[in-house]
Amino acid sequence: IRFNAAGSNGTPSVNNKFVAPSPGSLSFIMIRSTGTPGQTEIGFHRSTDGTTDLGTTPVDTQNIVMNNADIAYKVMFTQAANFGTGDIVGLSVNPAANHGNVDITLVFELDFTM
Repeated sequence: IRFNAAGSNGTPSVNNKFVAPSPGSLSFIMIRSTGTPGQTEIGFHRSTDGTTDLGTTPVDTQNIVMNNADIAYKVMFTQAANFGTGDIVGLSVNPAANHGNVDITLVFELDFTM
């Protein structure tokens, strides 16, 4: 998923990363599609500050079934979806079927006290 441009990429690159402003974690996402992608794997990716791009293997993966178009789904993540200041983070979505147009909101918990 691209953070700073429309669309997506097959492998992580310059458009697919968000720089963490503080330590924190990905709490959950809301995802909605105009299609019916069915079984969908959603991965949270993290690389440490000083790394050029995200790794292709997620550090936390959640699976959902999206059988209804235009319905928002909430996907919770575990404590493994954490990051430090300056780390780069990203999200991958791997649907079983045509996903149509997808909107995603990521909800981060940030700790500015550290």
